[in-house]
Amino acid sequence: MRRRLLALLALAAATVAVGQRAARPYFSNDRPIQVPQPDRQSYVVIDDAVWQHARADLGDLRIYDAAGQEVPYAITFQGEHTNTRNVDARVFNLAKGARGTEFLLEIYPDAGSVRQYDRVNLKIDAKDFVGKADVEASDDASAAKWAEVGSYSIFDFTKEKLGCNFELRLPTLRYRFLRVVLHAPVAPEQVKGSSVADFQRTAASWVATGTAPKIHLSGARNAYDEGTIPRLQKVDDPRSSTIIWTQPEHAPLERIVFDVGGTNNFRRGFELFDGKGHVIGSGEISRIHMQREGQVIDSQRLEPDLPGLHSDAYALLIYNGDDPPLDIKAVHPQAIERRVYFDPAGHDGLKLYYGDEKASAPVYDYAKLFQLQPTVARANLGADEHNAAYTGRPDERPWTDRHPWVMWAALIVVIVVLGGIALRGMKA
Repeated sequence: MRRRLLALLALAAATVAVGQRAARPYFSNDRPIQVPQPDRQSYVVIDDAVWQHARADLGDLRIYDAAGQEVPYAITFQGEHTNTRNVDARVFNLAKGARGTEFLLEIYPDAGSVRQYDRVNLKIDAKDFVGKADVEASDDASAAKWAEVGSYSIFDFTKEKLGCNFELRLPTLRYRFLRVVLHAPVAPEQVKGSSVADFQRTAASWVATGTAPKIHLSGARNAYDEGTIPRLQKVDDPRSSTIIWTQPEHAPLERIVFDVGGTNNFRRGFELFDGKGHVIGSGEISRIHMQREGQVIDSQRLEPDLPGLHSDAYALLIYNGDDPPLDIKAVHPQAIERRVYFDPAGHDGLKLYYGDEKASAPVYDYAKLFQLQPTVARANLGADEHNAAYTGRPDERPWTDRHPWVMWAALIVVIVVLGGIALRGMKA
């Protein structure tokens, strides 16, 4: 009897595994692909219409031809992906000379060879000054003649609350040693170190995402009352400016570009809120254009990068303090361009399918061995449409989840039988 009960429980607990294979009826949306040159490698650009229904990881994208044959593809990010890791440079021969504080930098002192670089970040412990740094280069620290690289402005405007800039933007170099001469009120003991980084990379391609932001230059209350963002747990501050917009939740937010009119210098902090009113990012924007002690200072940071945020709505608050609001002409939320490359040869009636939360991400040899062809051509996506053949996935839950009453019935039977056995044992 007990064996039969155990067998019944085992049968009730059995599950049927359902694979996560892709099929056209499982995708909620599709878009025709218009290929102008079928004999060439082609690509399409992911836009908001795709993000509206596709997964955030784009793992549910599929390309099928008219006959239902799956066409392999490769997704690329048109961003700046080269090495930008800062590496400490060795500072030596630090002294006060006739021209000012000067020192030598040994680039990549621990590496077997010198890689290319085009940024030097000085670590200076000095406040409220403006000056310049002359840079020379050589592969021999004892050379009699050094190559002149250029002269670069450095400054610290702590008193004016405009920040500092000790970054030297050089042409691409591969010299092992740099000589830096500071024409500034900086003592040798205030030079705390230096680092270099290679910023050589292909320019990123950016695409606009979301609706056109609405800009409220004074006060945040109107922005929240519109209903796009729930009212934040924050006192409405008339000294803040607010920008709000919506976008597909799965679309990433990776950069915000500000178009600020006027010529005034400024440095303003900001916070970024998601659609639920949570702070998900912060930073500052600034613009400095001035002439001080014969030096022209030009520096602006109006394109803060973001780490791929996701929300269906955003509110960005710029804190103006006691200063007047910035003359913000426009704000552009952007994402790095994603391209889907494929080979259209031999395929007619191509369509891009998406909108299946359970589809496994495809694994193609085409993606593993992808090579960009010089004759690549851009294809265009047609209008987003609901998949006419859409049926949705079959119920893929375990058998016990789909029939919970069987498990409960089996447990009740077991309890009743075991109770009866226990009672008989007590009577005996």
